[in-house]
Amino acid sequence: WFKLYYPLEYYATFFTIRGDSFDLKTMISGSEAILKTLNEFNELRKSQELNNRDQNIVENLELTLEMINRGYKLSNIDIYRSMAREFIVDKENNQIIPPFIVISGLGEGTAESVVEARKDGEFLSIEDLVDRTRLNASNIENLKELGALEGLPESNQISLFEFGDW
Repeated sequence: WFKLYYPLEYYATFFTIRGDSFDLKTMISGSEAILKTLNEFNELRKSQELNNRDQNIVENLELTLEMINRGYKLSNIDIYRSMAREFIVDKENNQIIPPFIVISGLGEGTAESVVEARKDGEFLSIEDLVDRTRLNASNIENLKELGALEGLPESNQISLFEFGDW
Protein backbone atom coordinates (compact mmCIF):
# COMPACT_ATOMS: atom_id res chain seq x y z
CA TRP A 1 0.00 0.00 0.00
CA PHE A 2 2.70 2.51 0.98
CA LYS A 3 4.85 1.54 -1.99
CA LEU A 4 1.95 2.39 -4.30
CA TYR A 5 0.51 5.52 -2.66
CA TYR A 6 3.55 6.96 -0.84
CA PRO A 7 6.49 5.68 -2.87
CA LEU A 8 9.13 8.19 -1.78
CA GLU A 9 8.25 7.68 1.86
CA TYR A 10 8.35 3.92 1.35
CA TYR A 11 11.81 3.98 -0.24
CA ALA A 12 13.17 6.42 2.34
CA THR A 13 11.88 4.24 5.18
CA PHE A 14 13.13 1.02 3.61
CA PHE A 15 16.62 2.38 3.03
CA THR A 16 16.74 3.95 6.51
CA ILE A 17 15.91 0.59 8.09
CA ARG A 18 18.53 -1.03 5.85
CA GLY A 19 21.04 1.60 6.99
CA ASP A 20 24.12 -0.37 6.02
CA SER A 21 25.60 -2.04 2.95
CA PHE A 22 25.20 0.71 0.40
CA ASP A 23 27.13 1.33 -2.79
CA LEU A 24 26.10 4.97 -2.96
CA LYS A 25 28.39 5.87 -5.84
CA THR A 26 26.67 3.26 -8.03
CA MET A 27 23.21 4.03 -6.67
CA ILE A 28 23.42 7.70 -7.69
CA SER A 29 25.05 6.96 -11.05
CA GLY A 30 21.88 5.82 -12.80
CA SER A 31 20.38 2.70 -14.32
CA GLU A 32 23.32 1.70 -16.50
CA ALA A 33 25.81 1.77 -13.61
CA ILE A 34 23.41 -0.17 -11.39
CA LEU A 35 22.82 -2.83 -14.06
CA LYS A 36 26.57 -3.15 -14.66
CA THR A 37 27.24 -3.68 -10.93
CA LEU A 38 24.35 -6.14 -10.61
CA ASN A 39 25.79 -8.11 -13.53
CA GLU A 40 29.17 -8.17 -11.78
CA PHE A 41 27.53 -9.60 -8.67
CA ASN A 42 25.70 -12.18 -10.78
CA GLU A 43 29.02 -13.28 -12.29
CA LEU A 44 30.51 -13.50 -8.80
CA ARG A 45 27.58 -15.67 -7.68
CA LYS A 46 28.55 -18.26 -10.28
CA SER A 47 31.83 -18.96 -8.51
CA GLN A 48 31.01 -18.28 -4.87
CA GLU A 49 28.21 -17.46 -2.49
CA LEU A 50 27.74 -13.77 -1.72
CA ASN A 51 28.32 -12.71 1.87
CA ASN A 52 25.54 -10.93 3.78
CA ARG A 53 26.92 -7.46 3.04
CA ASP A 54 27.07 -8.13 -0.71
CA GLN A 55 23.56 -9.64 -0.66
CA ASN A 56 22.28 -6.47 1.04
CA ILE A 57 24.08 -4.30 -1.53
CA VAL A 58 22.43 -6.28 -4.34
CA GLU A 59 19.00 -5.89 -2.73
CA ASN A 60 19.53 -2.13 -2.29
CA LEU A 61 20.73 -1.77 -5.89
CA GLU A 62 17.69 -3.67 -7.16
CA LEU A 63 15.35 -1.47 -5.15
CA THR A 64 17.13 1.67 -6.39
CA LEU A 65 16.71 0.45 -9.97
CA GLU A 66 13.00 -0.13 -9.31
CA MET A 67 12.74 3.37 -7.87
CA ILE A 68 14.43 4.89 -10.93
CA ASN A 69 12.19 2.92 -13.28
CA ARG A 70 9.17 4.35 -11.44
CA GLY A 71 10.42 7.91 -12.09
CA TYR A 72 12.07 8.63 -8.75
CA LYS A 73 15.69 9.06 -7.92
CA LEU A 74 18.24 8.88 -5.18
CA SER A 75 20.17 12.12 -4.83
CA ASN A 76 23.74 12.52 -3.74
CA ILE A 77 24.76 13.37 -0.19
CA ASP A 78 23.96 17.02 0.52
CA ILE A 79 26.09 18.52 3.29
CA TYR A 80 23.28 20.96 4.11
CA ARG A 81 20.26 18.64 3.84
CA SER A 82 21.38 15.07 4.54
CA MET A 83 20.55 13.78 7.99
CA ALA A 84 22.88 11.66 10.10
CA ARG A 85 20.98 8.33 9.91
CA GLU A 86 17.70 8.80 8.02
CA PHE A 87 16.91 9.08 4.34
CA ILE A 88 14.68 12.08 3.75
CA VAL A 89 12.02 12.74 1.14
CA ASP A 90 12.47 15.61 -1.31
CA LYS A 91 9.06 15.75 -3.00
CA GLU A 92 9.96 18.88 -4.94
CA ASN A 93 12.69 17.02 -6.83
CA ASN A 94 10.96 13.61 -6.75
CA GLN A 95 13.86 12.02 -4.89
CA ILE A 96 15.18 10.84 -1.57
CA ILE A 97 18.34 12.21 0.02
CA PRO A 98 20.71 9.74 1.69
CA PRO A 99 22.14 10.24 5.18
CA PHE A 100 25.81 10.61 5.99
CA ILE A 101 26.17 7.14 7.49
CA VAL A 102 25.81 5.48 4.09
CA ILE A 103 29.35 6.69 3.35
CA SER A 104 31.84 3.94 4.01
CA GLY A 105 33.83 4.55 7.21
CA LEU A 106 31.65 7.42 8.43
CA GLY A 107 30.02 6.58 11.76
CA GLU A 108 27.00 8.00 13.56
CA GLY A 109 28.97 10.34 15.82
CA THR A 110 30.75 11.89 12.87
CA ALA A 111 27.50 12.14 10.91
CA GLU A 112 25.82 13.89 13.85
CA SER A 113 28.75 16.32 14.08
CA VAL A 114 28.09 17.50 10.51
CA VAL A 115 24.38 17.97 11.18
CA GLU A 116 25.17 19.97 14.34
CA ALA A 117 27.93 22.06 12.75
CA ARG A 118 25.79 23.23 9.85
CA LYS A 119 23.37 24.80 12.33
CA ASP A 120 26.07 27.44 12.86
CA GLY A 121 25.98 28.48 9.21
CA GLU A 122 27.39 27.51 5.86
CA PHE A 123 30.82 25.98 5.57
CA LEU A 124 33.35 28.39 4.11
CA SER A 125 35.64 25.67 2.83
CA ILE A 126 36.60 22.02 3.19
CA GLU A 127 39.06 23.18 5.84
CA ASP A 128 36.21 24.84 7.76
CA LEU A 129 34.09 21.67 7.38
CA VAL A 130 36.88 19.56 8.89
CA ASP A 131 37.50 22.08 11.70
CA ARG A 132 33.82 22.23 12.71
CA THR A 133 33.06 18.49 12.46
CA ARG A 134 34.63 15.14 13.26
CA LEU A 135 35.21 14.29 9.60
CA ASN A 136 38.63 12.80 8.91
CA ALA A 137 40.77 12.77 5.74
CA SER A 138 39.23 9.49 4.57
CA ASN A 139 35.69 10.85 5.01
CA ILE A 140 36.59 13.98 3.06
CA GLU A 141 38.09 11.90 0.23
CA ASN A 142 34.90 9.80 0.06
CA LEU A 143 32.75 12.95 -0.04
CA LYS A 144 34.95 14.40 -2.79
CA GLU A 145 34.77 11.18 -4.78
CA LEU A 146 30.97 11.31 -4.59
CA GLY A 147 31.02 14.95 -5.72
CA ALA A 148 29.30 16.08 -2.53
CA LEU A 149 31.84 18.87 -1.89
CA GLU A 150 31.77 20.47 -5.34
CA GLY A 151 31.93 24.24 -5.16
CA LEU A 152 33.47 24.22 -1.70
CA PRO A 153 37.03 25.61 -1.79
CA GLU A 154 39.84 23.67 -0.10
CA SER A 155 40.92 26.44 2.23
CA ASN A 156 39.62 29.57 3.93
CA GLN A 157 42.44 31.60 2.41
CA ILE A 158 41.57 33.85 -0.49
CA SER A 159 44.07 34.39 -3.25
CA LEU A 160 44.58 37.96 -4.41
CA PHE A 161 44.94 36.61 -7.91
CA GLU A 162 41.41 35.23 -8.00
CA PHE A 163 39.89 38.68 -8.44
CA GLY A 164 41.46 39.53 -11.79
CA ASP A 165 43.14 42.80 -12.73
CA TRP A 166 43.10 45.74 -10.39
